[in-house]
Amino acid sequence: VEQKQIVAVETAYRQGQMYLATCATNNCKDLAIRLETLYAVHLNDHGKHDGAIARIELLLNKENLTPEQEVNIIQTANAALLELGDYDKVLKNALRFRTLNQAIRDTSREILTLHDLGIASYYLHQFEESLEYSQEALSLARSYGQERPLKHSLYLLGEAFIDIGQPQAASPFLEELK
Repeated sequence: VEQKQIVAVETAYRQGQMYLATCATNNCKDLAIRLETLYAVHLNDHGKHDGAIARIELLLNKENLTPEQEVNIIQTANAALLELGDYDKVLKNALRFRTLNQAIRDTSREILTLHDLGIASYYLHQFEESLEYSQEALSLARSYGQERPLKHSLYLLGEAFIDIGQPQAASPFLEELK
């Protein structure tokens, strides 16, 4: 069944691309970018991370992207890049996102981006930066009642404190997870 779903998504994608190639209005261009982004998400969700990244790189090279479009593309990229372990690119994209987000002010995405920055910094052994980003993400997640990012931040903070030799500082974060 899953293989049939993959084929159906890929077929729908190709048909949508043919239709959209003839469209010249802004609404159609926005739809084309959304379609490309969703297809990249589909590829990433099915373990085709390199294919997702290739699609995303093409999207990021398009002219006249709105901040919202760029933010969607960057977040899709970071999901694939985290899977591939390309933490330098995750950091670069997430910092670019933060600049773009000043224009659109999307708190949910800001929390996710701070989490991406925390993860990437952690795996690059930049523990102090990881702690800063994760604490900021935790604060926002608490303020806006976002449970999943809250738990991710608590876990990352606990792990980072342990890795820098401060298990006593990790304890409250890990206890809150229970």
